[in-house]
Amino acid sequence: MNENDRLGTKLAWQKAQRSVSNGACVEVARLAGSIVVRSSRQPDGPTLSYSQEEWISFVDGVKNGEFDHLTNA
Repeated sequence: MNENDRLGTKLAWQKAQRSVSNGACVEVARLAGSIVVRSSRQPDGPTLSYSQEEWISFVDGVKNGEFDHLTNA
């Protein structure tokens, strides 16, 4: 059961504009004070949920380059 079914609501899923066309993307949506994350390849699959504070910390880390080493093969 996906988040939409479980909650009985339609979430506004969003992915980066620079996402690849093969469907291998991370999608995010806002849900009652939290952020939920899923794989676009499995829209009915599991999701991860983060508090606003956790999400802001993560995004700030991305902006500050804290994860750049993970993208450099």
